[in-house]
Amino acid sequence: MVYTIKNSFSLNGRLENLTSAAHREVISVVPESILSRIVHNYEMLDAIRQRKNIDFTVETLRDDLNISRTTADKCIAVLKDEKDEKTFQTKTVEYPLITKHEKRTVILNDAALFLGISVGTRHTRFQLLGLNFDPYTREQIKQYPYLKQVDSIESFQFEEDEADEFGFSYSTPVGGENTFENTRRLVSTIISCFLKQAEAYYAGRDSAPFPLMGVGLAVTGPVDYKTQLWRSAPRGFTAVRDIELMELIGYENQMLAQTMGIFLSIDNNAKTAMISEYQYLLEKNSSHFNEDIALIYLGSGIGSAAVIDKKLLRGSQNVSGEVGYLQIAILNRDGTVSSLKSLEEHLIGAENAEEYQQFLPYILNTINCVLGIDRVILVGHSIRKNDKLIPSLMEQRMRFTVTSTQHYCKLETGRNNPNTAAMGAAIESYISMCHYNEAQADARTNLANEITW
Repeated sequence: MVYTIKNSFSLNGRLENLTSAAHREVISVVPESILSRIVHNYEMLDAIRQRKNIDFTVETLRDDLNISRTTADKCIAVLKDEKDEKTFQTKTVEYPLITKHEKRTVILNDAALFLGISVGTRHTRFQLLGLNFDPYTREQIKQYPYLKQVDSIESFQFEEDEADEFGFSYSTPVGGENTFENTRRLVSTIISCFLKQAEAYYAGRDSAPFPLMGVGLAVTGPVDYKTQLWRSAPRGFTAVRDIELMELIGYENQMLAQTMGIFLSIDNNAKTAMISEYQYLLEKNSSHFNEDIALIYLGSGIGSAAVIDKKLLRGSQNVSGEVGYLQIAILNRDGTVSSLKSLEEHLIGAENAEEYQQFLPYILNTINCVLGIDRVILVGHSIRKNDKLIPSLMEQRMRFTVTSTQHYCKLETGRNNPNTAAMGAAIESYISMCHYNEAQADARTNLANEITW
């Protein structure tokens, strides 16, 4: 079902003037006036987002974007929500992106929504973010009609973490040759629920605002970013390789997403985790963070990513960070080699911190020697063991580092959230949207090849 959009809005943001004819012209369901304002001002939105926990001023915007004070004043005037001083009602009928709350500039959470899904060998997780990149809670999400049962999809095992009110996590289905098909069915069903909710909102069947504008996927293993191919992981999904995005999310979902003009992205999970964590470090430091940093993803395998000079490192084929392929030799007492395996092969089935302690220094030393990075952040399903890993790594630093030991490993405290890769996938779909140039192409997938902060 497709709709003709005339870009008119009621006060609550619902699209009006949707035609009721059986055959409707395909234009775009995404509100283009909102889209154009986000895309045009995304650098300013990022500047505000990075300072959302402190008072925001024209001066900080001016300094962040290297623009004049007059231009900064105009930017804020265009985006802020103007209220009538007597009635406190919104003067404009357009859906505001930013509103003034007391002395603080706040980005409205429901002006745009972005869904992120992380597909791992053990867990498939998803997260819904607002335009301010704050996650929606499970209870908030389940209030929507099409999302009430999103935590009980068919026979898939949902894992509820009482300590985390935001994250959704399923055990990734396993079953030999059917592993990929079961995983694809789970991912496709999750996306279908969110697309149907967005479709109902845009069609006027549901008054609750649900302006979904992006869906991002994070997957384990190499991703050909330009051709949108998931090369698949060496373990876990070996039966199928070179998986197209449409094969993963489903043909009907792909067509519906295109009809609604939703932006899509697919990337390696370590890179999306790096996007999430670097964004968090910027916010935590009020955007005054420009350090080079590496991320190590502790999952069923080992992955990594890096930001150098505030740019996400991809390499020529987007395979930078595949440290799980590092060959590690175990020596016998007489100096002969007893085994030469990849790092991931050594860690197959590893369930405790001691097994990681033996091999992580090799990764840190490689990062330190090749890239010159000493700041590290650890993420992944073993995240709760990190408090045991770091002291052990620091004890071993003199065996590995080629520089002063104090520059070997500086741990950065990140989100400490197992859903961080899903959050980064959602953010990457936002970045793809901001890189969209309607004059160049209609394609809205993987437009964020160059990610800088």
